[in-house]
Amino acid sequence: MFSNEFGSRILQAQCTSWHIATPSIKLQDTGVHVTVGSDWFLPDTPDLFPALSAVVECFGTQEGKTAKEVGDAKICRIKTLAGAEAVGKASEMGSIETGKKANFIAVDRDLSGGEFSGAKVLKTWFVVKMVWEDTDNAVSM
Repeated sequence: MFSNEFGSRILQAQCTSWHIATPSIKLQDTGVHVTVGSDWFLPDTPDLFPALSAVVECFGTQEGKTAKEVGDAKICRIKTLAGAEAVGKASEMGSIETGKKANFIAVDRDLSGGEFSGAKVLKTWFVVKMVWEDTDNAVSM
């Protein structure tokens, strides 16, 4: 389905399983902004890490490569700046830069290898203000 909302053409694709071949990789290779929305399923808990694992699996193992081989930057971009670009807000958000609105989390481990299982969010910031902290696992930052 195509949408002209936000002043740009957006192809909204839904996939029932990341194990089913998706055109996302081929689309991205042609210059299409590929991103992932956070409203694609309604889990029992609002844990985003299984969804992030699915993105790594889709763009990594589907090509027979690990997340590192596909490139941390490529996968990170799909999860951050590409979404802001899709809605015409890249100058305001989507990356942590001076003058932009920053929404981000702190986690209990390094996730750059694509291993999200068991990761815990320790703190959440929304528009540069900390809005949530796991008081059971508090750390100073």
